Amino acid sequence: MWEIAHDEKPGAKFERQVRSITHERLNLSSKTAGDPDFWRWLTFSSDGELAELVDWRYGEAEEAGSAKEKYFGFGKIKEGMYGYLWISADAVYDPTLEDQYELAKRGEDVDLWQSHIVRIDFGSVPQIARAFVKFVFPSEDEQQLSRDEYRRLAPELSRRNASMAYELMDEDACLAFIEEVWEERATWEN
Repeated sequence: MWEIAHDEKPGAKFERQVRSITHERLNLSSKTAGDPDFWRWLTFSSDGELAELVDWRYGEAEEAGSAKEKYFGFGKIKEGMYGYLWISADAVYDPTLEDQYELAKRGEDVDLWQSHIVRIDFGSVPQIARAFVKFVFPSEDEQQLSRDEYRRLAPELSRRNASMAYELMDEDACLAFIEEVWEERATWEN
C-alpha cells in the first residue's frame, strides 16, 4: 500500500501533516482514546496496512518489522504512533479557530511534540499546551525559541505546575505566564 522509499522518510514533516488528520478522522471519545486495546486494534486493522506505515516511519530501511513494539501500540498509548499523533493533536485542538488544527501544524520538530507536549503531559491542560506551541512557534513557519531554549523552558514550566493551577488559567494568561517565565530565565537557569 505505501509506496514511499525508506530514504524518503520525512519524519517530522510526516507527523506535522498526519497529526491533525489522525485526530479529525478518528473523532474519538475520551474513553476510546484512553483504551490501549483500541490503538493496537487500529494499528493492525485493514490487513495490517497501518502497521506497515508504523514500520515505514520508525523501522530500518530494508528490514521489514524492525520498528520497536512500542510504536505499534504495545506499551503506553502515548508511545504508539497513532496514539501519540492523536494525543498531540488533541492537546492543541482549538475549536474557536477557523482551522481548528492550526497549532498542530506548527513546527517540524518531533522533539517538541514528543518530549514537551505529550511526554511531560502538557496535553492534559490544553490551554498551556496551546500557549507553549504559540510561544515557541508564533506562526506556522516561524520558530521563536531554539530547541535548546525550549528544552530549558519546558522543565521550568513543569516545575512551576506544582504551585500554579494551569487548569484555572485561560490561554492568554498561560501565554503571558510563559513569556514572563522566559523573561525571568536568568533567575532559574544556572
